Amino acid sequence: MILQNNSRLVDGAGKTVDSAFPKELAALTGLTNINLSKNAYTSIPESVFANLTALEQLTLDGNNFDGKPIPSFLGNLPSISTLSLSSSGFGGEIPASFEKLTKLQSLDFANNNLQGTIPSWINNLQKLRVLQVLGYFAPAGSDCAILQDTIPSVFSKYSDCCKVDGVSCDADNRATKLLLPTKSISGQLSVKIGGLTKLEELDLSNNAIEGPLPDTFDKLTSLASLNVANNKLTGPVPKTLAQLASLTKLDISGNTGMDGTLPGFPATLTDCKGTDTGICVPQDVTLAQSCGITKNCPYTAPAGSDCAGLQQQLPFMFAGKSCCKVPGVSCNKDGRVTSIIKPGPKKTGKRDVASIITGRFPDLGNLTYLEKIDFSNNDIEGPLPDMFDKLTSFTSLNVANNKLTGPIPKTLAQLASLTKLDISGNTGMDGTLPGFPATLTDCKGTDTGICVPPGLTGTDCGIETKYDHDNNHDHGDD
Repeated sequence: MILQNNSRLVDGAGKTVDSAFPKELAALTGLTNINLSKNAYTSIPESVFANLTALEQLTLDGNNFDGKPIPSFLGNLPSISTLSLSSSGFGGEIPASFEKLTKLQSLDFANNNLQGTIPSWINNLQKLRVLQVLGYFAPAGSDCAILQDTIPSVFSKYSDCCKVDGVSCDADNRATKLLLPTKSISGQLSVKIGGLTKLEELDLSNNAIEGPLPDTFDKLTSLASLNVANNKLTGPVPKTLAQLASLTKLDISGNTGMDGTLPGFPATLTDCKGTDTGICVPQDVTLAQSCGITKNCPYTAPAGSDCAGLQQQLPFMFAGKSCCKVPGVSCNKDGRVTSIIKPGPKKTGKRDVASIITGRFPDLGNLTYLEKIDFSNNDIEGPLPDMFDKLTSFTSLNVANNKLTGPIPKTLAQLASLTKLDISGNTGMDGTLPGFPATLTDCKGTDTGICVPPGLTGTDCGIETKYDHDNNHDHGDD
């Protein structure tokens, strides 16, 4: 575009190939007519028009302002008589500053995406002869105004939102369905989407939407289906979404930046996909819907709880886990551990070392509701701890085929509740077999160094080695 200092007319219609508005116009203070229609302008610098007080005609039709409001500073042009802004993608309301354009004779707003109503002060422009408002004014607060603000890349280019492909509306022009997959939608979803209170189905899958889902879904009380799969969403699933009793279908899969704990959804949500995300499922509650997510959230047990004790004593097995959900562990309705069944692999052939309990026998005296332990076929070393007097409900202990040493604790022998004991195969165990109550009816103690004292009452646990008190040594019955 060639401009001269004495120019009074600038005709640049359809001649600009980029989106940069010609700032050199600011120096041409004598301009009376500017025609910059059908270009690619996306914004208008205020500085260009600050000194164009002689300007009478301004034509900006056919540009692409992508939902931006009409600049209010255009209302400061004292000599303007013709202002044409049609088909340029303007949004928002008619600027109140236009009331000052007392010389205005022709005003064209046609085919934009304006909101609100035609202001009453228009009637005060006494010289106005032509007013073009052909197109759609989205009433402030209407669904179309919300859509133009929430998804401008789709709706700012259309005059009637209900006629956009993929949009369904009811008789009152309230949006009921937005099916907009693969529309190159980017940016964040506005919280104003909560204003679409008649919405039943929303599909924004396979776009490039970023940031968190807005926390306004509680207002969409008719929403039955939400699909935002394969976007660039981050953050957790909003709790307000999980509270929707109307929701039956949800797909958040493929949003690798989403994280946090999956909230509990109502049982009405029967179709849910959440794979390929960073979301995890809680371990301390049972969810009606896990959305196909298998990743468990790290779990920190409350201080003093049964699980806290297990996480401390057996960290490789229980750290970061809800103990009552660990295979082999049973709990009562109050979450108290009642049994731990963790036998190792049989000691024949190749063994999976990762599944073997090693080290000393854990002190589980704080598990006062414990009834059964099976740690057989592991590699536990050292003596059994003297803790069993605290386990007044304990009935069964199986520690066969470990590497235990030392005697049987007296507190174990004093348990009136004990009915089953297997200590066989611990060749390092020694000492004298204590007298067990008659309630112990199933006991095995072979292949140990334990001996049976004379006059033993109760079971001998299948041990044949007798203790010779007179000669102070053990010998077999043969």
